[in-house]
Amino acid sequence: MKALFASIGLDASDVWTLFKLLDIDGGSMLELEEFIAGCLRLKGNATSVDLAKLSYEHKFFSQKMLRFIMKADDKLRALATAQNRQAEALIDVMTSAAGGSSYCG
Repeated sequence: MKALFASIGLDASDVWTLFKLLDIDGGSMLELEEFIAGCLRLKGNATSVDLAKLSYEHKFFSQKMLRFIMKADDKLRALATAQNRQAEALIDVMTSAAGGSSYCG
């Protein structure tokens, strides 16, 4: 099998990547139609323009994802702060209702 992959210019570490590229439906099994369609889709050499486009898109989406993660982190921190304030206010109310003594349920 290694000789077959070597004959078509694939390193053994590339095999898993190739499988994922061919497994269109993500079912972890290659059906004949997926194999043929995938091979036809991957046929030919990538040009420098193809690689530059891929690099640009990767950078663009990575930056977009980073901005999203940072915004989500800020929102989660704000929610946690608001939740802590509400919990502290509830404890204060419960302590006051118990006549100033600590509330123990």
